[in-house]
Amino acid sequence: MLGKKLYVGNLSYSATVEQITALFEDFGEIKQANVIDGKGFGFVEFAEDEQAAKAKDELDGILFDGRNIKVDVANPSGKKGESGSKLYVGNINYNVTVEQLTKLFEQFGEVTHVNLLEGRGYGFIEFTTQDNAQKAKEELDGKDFEGRNIKIDFAGKKKDNQRPNRGNERYNSRY
Repeated sequence: MLGKKLYVGNLSYSATVEQITALFEDFGEIKQANVIDGKGFGFVEFAEDEQAAKAKDELDGILFDGRNIKVDVANPSGKKGESGSKLYVGNINYNVTVEQLTKLFEQFGEVTHVNLLEGRGYGFIEFTTQDNAQKAKEELDGKDFEGRNIKIDFAGKKKDNQRPNRGNERYNSRY
């Protein structure tokens, strides 16, 4: 394992930095710990890779404050999930809330971010892993949600029917 910083997910929304620090401190020197308020996840950074590896091995999946926590190496690129873990969700009923969308997708794994563009009928869901995103896509694509059949695809991929960037074509054809 490469990395001293761990992602800690599926935390109770009432979890504190002090509680997380107390849980992880037996594994070595903690350089920094934080909990993202109201999101159910946080990070713990150790002084040594080996300390983080041991904490990950021993704490991943344990019951903590009534929930089985997820402990994994934090993504060093600063992205919220691994590559391919972000989904585009389209044809969403305009009355759907972030909470409803989160609840729908949480059944497939840890959701790290939800971006619902209100009044636009689409949004984005990001998971901690690509596998969880894939499961959600397979199960929910085309299914009815709040009266509309939602469309799900991996974010960032262009569809075959999208128009090409016409600006580049004009310059390329002249020279």
